[in-house]
Amino acid sequence: LLKNDELSADDFKKQADEIKFKSNNNKKAIEETFDKKVKAQEDAKAEADRLAQEAKEKAQKEEAERLAKEQQEAAAKAQKEELIQIEYNIETMSLEELQVYEKELNKEIIGITKKYSSYSIPADYTEDDYKMYLELTAKKTGVTEKIKKIIEDRNFRALSEKLDLTTNTTAKSLESGKSIDVTLSKTAPINGGAYRINANSDGKILGLAEVSTPQKDILIYNLPEGYAQNSLELKYLSSSSEAKGTGTEIIKQVIEDSKKLGYDGKVWVEACGGSLPSEMARLAGDKYKTSPVPFYYKLGFRFKDEKLNELARLGLKNLQNGLEYNGPQEGIMFLP
Repeated sequence: LLKNDELSADDFKKQADEIKFKSNNNKKAIEETFDKKVKAQEDAKAEADRLAQEAKEKAQKEEAERLAKEQQEAAAKAQKEELIQIEYNIETMSLEELQVYEKELNKEIIGITKKYSSYSIPADYTEDDYKMYLELTAKKTGVTEKIKKIIEDRNFRALSEKLDLTTNTTAKSLESGKSIDVTLSKTAPINGGAYRINANSDGKILGLAEVSTPQKDILIYNLPEGYAQNSLELKYLSSSSEAKGTGTEIIKQVIEDSKKLGYDGKVWVEACGGSLPSEMARLAGDKYKTSPVPFYYKLGFRFKDEKLNELARLGLKNLQNGLEYNGPQEGIMFLP
């Protein structure tokens, strides 16, 4: 009986009760073995109960986590849908409200794109995610454009407080040889602090220029140190071949604007094909080789490199003597 390890405590006790012990030692060994079996059964039951409780708690935790995750995903989806469905009237929102709204939209867009590779649009997107992505992007584009317009309007109002929005001047008609009245008018900025100057005469556009206020972080090697940060940039200039002097009058207006804005009449330009008054090209024909450098040089613009200035001076002299212009064709020029 003592050697039989497979008996339970109850079976062991039942068989032990039927034994007539010949000595107290035998009885004591039986009782000790019984006690051990009882304790082993209790320990096994306690361990089984503990493991069962752990499994139950683990299952409950996993279920709670699953439910919480489903609730979070449902809430996030509802929030996205609400963000899409709410009709914001961006026409009545303040700049600050628009900027906050833009950040919210951008955050939602990033939340979608983070799920996928940047090269997967729209290949790997789910139908719902791609639809959401397109709607959010469209809304953000509209808000960004509205923000840009408000800032441009503010910049233009700030400019208009210091500048004359219209100026009357004259040019010479190449057809009649007589002076004609020209109105220079400034339009709203098209890009940050940039604005346009239109030259009109009796409803006909004779010239156009685009001017930019200083960009504090810009660095132009071919300008004196600090010049670009404290001057106007003539980004573009074109004039009609119907009137002589329109381009010059526009330049005079830009110089005057520079003075009124506190830049001491400083103006710089990248003299290239995009800043060539067409009237001058027509008059000079091939001698200019479409270079605007002589035009700007005559108005006082100079290169930072004195060698280029000397070449431009000699080229202009050749041009005035009826010879071909052979000076610098393009480059950064400024009013000293």
